Amino acid sequence: MAAAVLLLELERADAERAPAERERLSELLRAHYGLADAELDALIEQAGVQAGRAVSLHDFIHALNAELTPDDKRTLMEMLWRVAHADGRIDPHEEHLLRRIADLLYIEHRDFIRAKLRVVESGP
Repeated sequence: MAAAVLLLELERADAERAPAERERLSELLRAHYGLADAELDALIEQAGVQAGRAVSLHDFIHALNAELTPDDKRTLMEMLWRVAHADGRIDPHEEHLLRRIADLLYIEHRDFIRAKLRVVESGP
């Protein structure tokens, strides 16, 4: 749930609602967590509700820090970059949010940049 909330918040970070970002978000959640369509739809709906109720992302970040390994965190960071870049560009608001998330997840700057470069070099 916490990862889905972060992905949704990133999708909403810029002023544009690019369908490519929602599609990428869905693809990533489906593939990474092995979700069927109904499960995916329910997760995204519930994550939207949770995000709407949240005052900040800190509870979600705390849950992720408690559960994820460093490798899992790097994988999540790459997933976040993939959503941000799904429309072919990375908005400054998206990059700012990604930097904050990386800091809160204790992801080293070099891993943050490596994830970004892998995503940008692979294309939208």
